[in-house]
Amino acid sequence: MTPHDGLGFEIMGNPVVSTEWLSANLGNPHVRIVAAAPNSRAFSIGRIPGAARLDCSQLFDVAQGDFVDGQAFAAIVGTLGIRRSDSIVLYGDQDNSSAALLMWLFTMFGHTNVSILDGGSSAWLGDDRETEFESADWPPSDYPAIARNDGPHRVSRDELRGLLGNVTILDTRGASDYTGDVDASDEMTRTGHIPSSINLPSSALRDSAGRFLDTGALAARLVDLPHDRPVIVYDRTAARAAETWLVLRFLLDWNDVRVYDGGWNEWGNSFGLPVVQGLQP
Repeated sequence: MTPHDGLGFEIMGNPVVSTEWLSANLGNPHVRIVAAAPNSRAFSIGRIPGAARLDCSQLFDVAQGDFVDGQAFAAIVGTLGIRRSDSIVLYGDQDNSSAALLMWLFTMFGHTNVSILDGGSSAWLGDDRETEFESADWPPSDYPAIARNDGPHRVSRDELRGLLGNVTILDTRGASDYTGDVDASDEMTRTGHIPSSINLPSSALRDSAGRFLDTGALAARLVDLPHDRPVIVYDRTAARAAETWLVLRFLLDWNDVRVYDGGWNEWGNSFGLPVVQGLQP
């Protein structure tokens, strides 16, 4: 069977795919490749063949201060030609945090057959894979409007405050951000971390080439985390937190993992909420 025979490729349950796999499936009519590329110029100078571009900001409703609803999501992805039955492979331009964020969003809308390209565009170019300059020309699809299901994947600021002490909280920022050893700014009025949170930078889950560590190495990095408590992951915003969510949820099979997408940008600027500085959780 060739990779293009029917649905024989079956990436369901394989949340991370290699450049080898994706190269073999270029042109597969059941696979849609999407670049989570906020930088349109970087995307235009050499993309994976057949890829369409979707900026995460397109899925945020500024007027509502929240991600788009199911009807708007359906219109956006339908315009790109994505069908509900498609397998989607996402990749980022400089790192894969934007792709992980898109994967998290697609999951909340119930599109579960979504994978991420290990190492993103850097791995693709580093492996000297084929690129093109033409835009993807997929016919629009009639993507159904599905209500966004935040509950299993997302936590709000007020809900998190009520959960302090009863969940494991992972702070995926760098060490200096976690300890508060950075200057406050107009954008960030307070420094430090959410009480009880454990610092695990998202970069610790990748190798020097930007690919995820193997599952044994990932498990070793997380060996001290209790397995009997729900996990909440946060960063400054949602993107890098979504990377750690992906690792825990899909590579290590942790069931109860959610993202606090307001992140430190929201918590640190919300006066009245507790903040800790230093190495102590």
